[in-house]
Order: sequence, then C-alpha cells, then structure tokens
Amino acid sequence: MDIPEIKSRLSIESVLRYYVLRMDGNSRLCCPFHSDRTPSLQVYPQTTPLIASLPTARPTDGAWT
Repeated sequence: MDIPEIKSRLSIESVLRYYVLRMDGNSRLCCPFHSDRTPSLQVYPQTTPLIASLPTARPTDGAWT
C-alpha cells in the first residue's frame, strides 16, 4: 500500500483519534509539536486535509505529505 492509497482510506479525524488527539468544536486541538495550553492547531478536514499550526501560521498537510 502506498501513501496516496492510505490517505484515501483514512480520514484525518480517524488518525487523530488513534493518537488520542481530540479536536474542539472549531476543529482545533493542542499542537502535539509545541507546548500548547490552548488549542492552536487548526484542522480543515473538508479540504486536502489541511492542517495549520497557528503559532507559525503555515499550512501543511503534515503526515499527509
């Protein structure tokens, strides 16, 4: 199985749940790569999926590259 096939089979929400990362009602969560106390990682599940870390304000598809 290659990366595009994995991406087509899994939703970003299911991957986040697997790693016990929970989004709030605005699709934000505490970034696992920063010492966040408030949610600063924005997830856009309807798009590529796109993830943007608010401290850097740089969108990325992260592990979904």
